[in-house]
Amino acid sequence: CFLGGQRIIMTCDEQNIKAILATQFSDYGKGEEFNRNFHDFLGDSIFATDGKLWHDSRQLLRPQFVKDRLADIKIFERHCKELVPLLGGDSEGQIVDAMDLFYRFTLDASTDFLLGRSFNSLHHGETDFGKAFKDIQHYESMIARVGRLKFLIPRGNFDSQLKVLNNYVESYIDDTLSIPPAELEKRSKSDEGYTLLHALANYTRDRTVLRDQLVAVLLAGRDTTACTLAWLVHEISTKPQVVEKIRAEIMEHVGPTDKPTYENLKAMKYIQVRCPSRTQKKQNERAYRARELSYSYKRS
Repeated sequence: CFLGGQRIIMTCDEQNIKAILATQFSDYGKGEEFNRNFHDFLGDSIFATDGKLWHDSRQLLRPQFVKDRLADIKIFERHCKELVPLLGGDSEGQIVDAMDLFYRFTLDASTDFLLGRSFNSLHHGETDFGKAFKDIQHYESMIARVGRLKFLIPRGNFDSQLKVLNNYVESYIDDTLSIPPAELEKRSKSDEGYTLLHALANYTRDRTVLRDQLVAVLLAGRDTTACTLAWLVHEISTKPQVVEKIRAEIMEHVGPTDKPTYENLKAMKYIQVRCPSRTQKKQNERAYRARELSYSYKRS
């Protein structure tokens, strides 16, 4: 389709998405215009660059997402315990905005995991940082859609909210850079309170680099996870048989009272099941049509 003078191609085919994000990643760059449009928000971070700049960002971030860090799920469990009761509402029959709760949950967990201090927005409502993050993304999404007509979109609110976001992030950077480099280097991934920001500051003390990479990782940790949770709840709410299988696997590997471990999660194969391939989808569709025809024949 054409929008704002631009030709836009949209796809939901999993093979196309796999090629763009994995197997042919280097063939699908962001481009200079994307970097210009998103630079105030994402800077020269991993999500706004190509080539050497992208590779440098990847080299900087990749060591921070090793098994030892991902295996520490205490942070996520703590915030899950705060989320689940809120999904039930304050009274029977109350309508709950689950999407809003998921966004606040992922913001709390992400800031806790990446920065060492959670905003606790599940209990305190939408924070100034959360509102700023949302408003900035709304502006950027409009810029991406209108293309050459972007000059028509006022950016007064964007500039003010960007200042709010930067002030929050800068305060975390100030705290980390106040730690002497020698002391920071002694800290390890197993230390209590060790965060992504501490790890990044061991590699660079460039405030701009730290700010850009932190905002990019917060973006990745918040929105994608919140949307995945929303789809998960939507899907399992209509498939009680799936819920039964998930519950049975959890009871088998974790039990009713134990806390899940990284090894538990790896052992639960049903939960990890991948989306069916294109061939499998066609086979499923044929089987479904055959059942429908059989049912129609029996009724007649």
